[in-house]
Amino acid sequence: MRKASLLAFVAIGIAFTACKEKGPLIDFGNTKAEDSTWMQASPETAQQRILLIEEFTGASCPYCPDGHDIIYSTSGIKASHPDQVAVIAYHIKNYPQADPVKGHAKYDFRTDDATDVATNIFGAISAMPMAGFDRLPESNGDLLLDRLKWNDKANKALNIAPPANVYLDSKFDAATREATVTVKVSYTAAVSKKQALTLAIIESGIVDAQEKESVIIDSYVHKAVLRDIITPYYGSPVLDSVATKAAGRTYQRVFKFKVNDGWNADNCDLVAFIHNNEAGDKQVLQTAEKPLK
Repeated sequence: MRKASLLAFVAIGIAFTACKEKGPLIDFGNTKAEDSTWMQASPETAQQRILLIEEFTGASCPYCPDGHDIIYSTSGIKASHPDQVAVIAYHIKNYPQADPVKGHAKYDFRTDDATDVATNIFGAISAMPMAGFDRLPESNGDLLLDRLKWNDKANKALNIAPPANVYLDSKFDAATREATVTVKVSYTAAVSKKQALTLAIIESGIVDAQEKESVIIDSYVHKAVLRDIITPYYGSPVLDSVATKAAGRTYQRVFKFKVNDGWNADNCDLVAFIHNNEAGDKQVLQTAEKPLK
């Protein structure tokens, strides 16, 4: 009898450990989200790091195509680290080199979200192209680097083991243009800092004018252009009631939102990343990227 009672107690404990704790419905305006959390029986093995490059670029920036080449060329950062690099290209509103090419542009890539990220997370933009790598500061505290330092920074950042795994799944209804996106974060090591989750949608393959040194290329192909940040630009808090996210703690959020009719859903990707959410510390722990469709 004692043995049977003990087995029943263990079974109840396992069931309790795996039980999902549902959170309230979250309203981000045009986006609805629902979250849940639970403890896994044992922590997952850490994924390989997916590096987030946040690139500040512009259509009227003569040297920004050089930055694009550093990332996207056949010998660039993405090619050198297959499946380990996600990029968001920010076009901001308060810097002339981010303006559409006057007399040539069909589109305006600038967004309030990109401008808010630049101003409130990275500080004032003083030159282009500039990029941040997992929001890791330099020894002087700078989060942004000029293009000559990108390769070295990427190589160093990719060697940092992520303390959380991030999974991303998307279902897109072409008739209604509604996306249902599930983001799951599973901690592989204890994390005591406050956390936030950011979900963004980007679009590539957009043909429009780009200034390059002394010429204008009307058929330039723009990549990873930020279309919208689905969460607040600074991220949405994750598990604030849990002081230490223990290894094995898993958090999941399901988003539902409409995709703008003006965006080509076939060329859109989702980028989700978990990051610190403390004053002066927004370091990215891990990132996931997946096509919208």
